[in-house]
Amino acid sequence: MSCAQLVAPFLWPEEFRTMKDIHEKLRDFAQQNHQNYDCCVVVLLSHGGQGGIFGTDSGVIRFTEILQKFDGENCPALIGKPKLFFVQACRGDDKDTGVSSPDSGIPGSADTHQSTPDATVAAPQQVFAPAVPNIADTFLAYATLPGFVSWRNSERGSWFVCALVEVFLMYAATKDINQLMTDVNHEVSQRTGASMSYRQMPAPVNMLTKNLYFNPGIGSSSSDTTEGPCIRQDSAPPHHTSINITRISQPTDDVNN
Repeated sequence: MSCAQLVAPFLWPEEFRTMKDIHEKLRDFAQQNHQNYDCCVVVLLSHGGQGGIFGTDSGVIRFTEILQKFDGENCPALIGKPKLFFVQACRGDDKDTGVSSPDSGIPGSADTHQSTPDATVAAPQQVFAPAVPNIADTFLAYATLPGFVSWRNSERGSWFVCALVEVFLMYAATKDINQLMTDVNHEVSQRTGASMSYRQMPAPVNMLTKNLYFNPGIGSSSSDTTEGPCIRQDSAPPHHTSINITRISQPTDDVNN
């Protein structure tokens, strides 16, 4: 048996993306039996503000409420397992105009299509996560800093998600989650709109207690009968955890501005 099973993502119809429906979907997923899985990944794409993301009814799903559903008290099957949250949404209405770099005259990579803020702002409330250790082994990858907008290309999609896909496809087999997100930070920081000089800076929040490697392909062979966690045996220290692939996608609104 593969050390981590693959769970296909599912999409929610437009009428099931209100604040209440998203809460119910996240709750139902968190309460599933995760005993046989090595990792939980939740991807949220929506409009939002500093406190959380919006449903189609403009209701706010706060980040603290999302994380609480997966903490040790409410989701004991995931205790000690990595819980990753990728959030593509605005966290305010400020726009970063950037500054000149003293050690480089190389401009950021221009975005050849119109880029617009990905969301409107909710009531100000700067929140990252509930207190640890109940929410330990959690990694939050926000598209932007608290108070700032997140930009989306009119044809290619959001800067943050594009960078995630590019970096993870290229380096997920060799780098841990922190190295991957540092590369994502760099890629997003170099992007600018075609007709504007705005910038964006992602904001990962690391509460993992081990170095997490995805190592795609390990344990996926039909001849592999190894059970239990997939631990790197080559050069990984004892506190490095490596998983195959466990993919849970929680889609939300993808409405153009």
